[in-house]
Amino acid sequence: MYFKDDDTFKKFELNREMPIPLYYQIAQLIREEIKSGELKPGDKILTEEKLQEKFDVSRATVRKAISDLVNDGLLEKKPSKGTIVSVPKVEEKMYGVMSFTNATLKSNKSLKTKIIEFKEITNNPEVCEKLQIDKNEKVNYIKRVRYIDGEPIAVEDWYAPSKFLPDLTIDQFAENGIGQSSYYLIQNVYNIKLSSIHDIMSAVALEQNEAKILDTFKGTPALLRQRITYNENNIPIVYSCGRYLIKISIDFHANKDIEQF
Repeated sequence: MYFKDDDTFKKFELNREMPIPLYYQIAQLIREEIKSGELKPGDKILTEEKLQEKFDVSRATVRKAISDLVNDGLLEKKPSKGTIVSVPKVEEKMYGVMSFTNATLKSNKSLKTKIIEFKEITNNPEVCEKLQIDKNEKVNYIKRVRYIDGEPIAVEDWYAPSKFLPDLTIDQFAENGIGQSSYYLIQNVYNIKLSSIHDIMSAVALEQNEAKILDTFKGTPALLRQRITYNENNIPIVYSCGRYLIKISIDFHANKDIEQF
């Protein structure tokens, strides 16, 4: 029995004598193929129309089965691909302070960063407040997309006062490796020692433009992470605001030193 959209299509008869809803039977059959590995992460499953024909059920029954699997995290809907088997989300452990780049590379995942906007800005009240600067001061602004194992996983807005990072250019950032880390650039090119951060994390629903960038749908749940990074004199050096399609786990250790950026 196969559910991949590119496999040979076969009709399948559900057990209509059992007191088990048809949508649940369909969902269980798909679960079993995911569990067995016949359906692998990233595989596109049959369309709703084909599933309807395969099981001789209503479109509502098929949609309910798919909806349950999406809610359980086994399937996900991609505007560019249709309904696919979910690619496991990256779990970022928060037991110290480290850059997203460093944390991801340490997990043996492939990480790539694509900068889609780079410019200097002024007079953004919220940013100026976070960075504790005057509204007329220039700020380096970057919008970037982070990809893990080829999948867009985060979109970030990044701000740093130009007075601390003069003559910053897009060419100073790499797409791969540790060179894509802004912390690495700040410490190794500008010789600024970073000492602490302040993180605020909350749940958020993606807006249309964010969802498009991350190849998902408007309203998809994501993690909103706002971070202010300070130098050794407790002066804000970077403010970033990102939306992440990742899981976060937090471990607390008594008397544990802050991990290096």
